[in-house]
Parts: sequence; C-alpha cells; structure tokens
Amino acid sequence: MEIVITDGTVKQARDVESSEAFRVRAIANHLPRPELIAAATIIHNLDENSTGIRFETNAGPVLLMLPVAAGFDFQLIHESETGPVILQSIKAAERGRILAPRVIAYRLSEALRTRGLK
Repeated sequence: MEIVITDGTVKQARDVESSEAFRVRAIANHLPRPELIAAATIIHNLDENSTGIRFETNAGPVLLMLPVAAGFDFQLIHESETGPVILQSIKAAERGRILAPRVIAYRLSEALRTRGLK
C-alpha cells in the first residue's frame, strides 16, 4: 500500500511518479521475506519532503527513510513513544557505486531480523 501525507492529511497514493517513488517501490518489491512485503507501507510525506517504507513490528513502527541527497545513507528509524530513534544506517553506495535495490532490501530484512523486530 502507498500513502501520501500532505498538509497533515493522510491519503491513499495514486500515481506518485518520482525517482524516490520508483526507488522505494523497487526496494519493497525485492524484500526477501513474504511477511515483510505484506507488512510494508510506502509513505510519501510531502510535508517533510521524505519517502520511506514503514513496517509495523513487535516493538512499534519502524521506518526506512530514503537518503535526502546523493552521498547520504538510508536510515532505519524506530518511532517509539519517546520519539524517533535511529536504529541503523544502511549504506546507499559502496566502492563508489550505488547499491542495487535487492541489496538494500536484503540488508533491511537482516537488520529487522537480527533485532527481533520482524
């Protein structure tokens, strides 16, 4: 499912076409475990100018935020009761090359699995 947040209002996304949208869809489609694919919600937050994938986990919602610009990493954020906490950074590039969506999806899956979240 995809949602868009605009002016504090949450709506179901229709025809969101941007480079971030294509990238986050590719990552979500390459998630290695079916329960992750079923639990993934793609969020386009136009108020904060961010895109990510949200998962409901045993410990509460976890969000994979796309890098805001080239040269930055993905951030895995736990949205806890006390506020957002960065759990891990997932590199967007190694050895001068941008990582494929399947590599990022695998690393995301492993980060959730090793922490017992999914």
